[in-house]
Amino acid sequence: MALLWMDGFDHYGNVISGDASARLAKVYTVSNSNTILCTTGRYQRGTTFGGAGCIYMAANKYGTTKIYKPITPTSGTTHLICGFNIYLATAQNTVYINSGWAGPTNGVSIQGNVLKCNNSTVTTLSLATWYHMEIRIPITTSGSNKYELYLNGATVYSSSSASWNWTNGLHFGHVDNNTQNYTFALDDLYIMDDTGSTNNARIGTELYVPRIETTYPIDDVTNNFTASYTPITSTTYGFENLSAPNAATILSNLSINCGFTSLTYQGTESTYFRVDSSGGVSNSKCLVLRVWATGGVTTTAVQFDTIASSFSFWYRESSSFYGSTAFSITVNGTETFLTLTGTMQQYTVTLNPNIVNTIRLNVTDATNNRFVNIDDFTVTYTSKNAAQNLYKNAESSDYLQSTTNGNKLIGNIGNLNNINSVKAVGFMPLASESVSATTSSYKLIANNGGPDTEIGSTQSVTGTTTARAPQFFDINPLTSASWTASDFNALKAGVINKT
Repeated sequence: MALLWMDGFDHYGNVISGDASARLAKVYTVSNSNTILCTTGRYQRGTTFGGAGCIYMAANKYGTTKIYKPITPTSGTTHLICGFNIYLATAQNTVYINSGWAGPTNGVSIQGNVLKCNNSTVTTLSLATWYHMEIRIPITTSGSNKYELYLNGATVYSSSSASWNWTNGLHFGHVDNNTQNYTFALDDLYIMDDTGSTNNARIGTELYVPRIETTYPIDDVTNNFTASYTPITSTTYGFENLSAPNAATILSNLSINCGFTSLTYQGTESTYFRVDSSGGVSNSKCLVLRVWATGGVTTTAVQFDTIASSFSFWYRESSSFYGSTAFSITVNGTETFLTLTGTMQQYTVTLNPNIVNTIRLNVTDATNNRFVNIDDFTVTYTSKNAAQNLYKNAESSDYLQSTTNGNKLIGNIGNLNNINSVKAVGFMPLASESVSATTSSYKLIANNGGPDTEIGSTQSVTGTTTARAPQFFDINPLTSASWTASDFNALKAGVINKT
């Protein structure tokens, strides 16, 4: 065993990013006198706002906000390697990363924006900058088993005498004494020990920053389970059912009706991001993205994720100054500018159905007061796509169920984005029993084009509370060899009922 835990924090996001404490509590111990948000991560798909790619500690009052991950090292472990990406938002707080939550001693701390180890000053960090850190944590003490800290691949602290004071887990959090808002973000967390033959030493370098990306099922090619819902295959939504809604209502309805997730917006709600009757398709209600440079707003946008094969919408500018306003759609980082006129016209884009596509509609104008009307979002999905609904509401009342031993649910998994080297793969099923106080069991199954193969250990769930049960594989259990990106992109995975 080497890899003990990893988390990219992508899958804790809900429809509209908010307090993620309840979801995090399924795999961490959460101390949350304030708020823990899901927000844009170090490697978040798309542009610089929106989506859930990391967790962000938000301190809106005095107190402690943190997560704790219990870790049991493998027998024979002498040290752990803990790596993560960290972003410091403000210098008026104290961030702790340690095992016993004992203040700045026996761990890493950031006091103001000064990075310290065991309360010894290491360096000063810049605000609003992502850093990659790795900590070599001694479990057994000897002169050669050093406590070391690496920052962006370089050694910044090393000591054979300083103690980490390991107590079977790790805390990540802060103590706030200045009523600050956002404090720091954490992303791409992994914890390894030094046993086994794979992933048993630190992996970050100056040129290589480890990345943890979450992909989702894109269909259900074998499904003996019964869905509690009707999967979305094609839908059109035109905002007609909304009356003077706030931004949260607009985004929620896009999620419910179109299957979008990680929805965010830019621009003051009701004034610049709103729904009204100014004229959509057939002169109906529509989404309005307004910009007004004199009012201090030069950009208004909406962004969302979808697993789909195509997306289309109608649009026009509702004023008569078509030449000065820029309207664009960005799909997975590629921006296309659309010509604006006073007449409604339709735009359709083909999407990659094998990945989570990030789409942003963006209006800018540096001078004038402009309105762009958008209407009738149409989305088409591939195959049966039961997984699309589960991805949209990963911990809602939507589920697939089976009461028969041996029933399978298996599907294609979304492809990796711009990743050529795979160190390990983790599977994150969410499961519950339909009856309180009853225990049921399941096991992971996978294939790479061959027969369905049971992998990992049997998992049990008791009662109706949804539980996460991650399992990690340093090597491909189907080939007993190191993972490759092509192996992963050919992967089909799911569960088999073992009740």
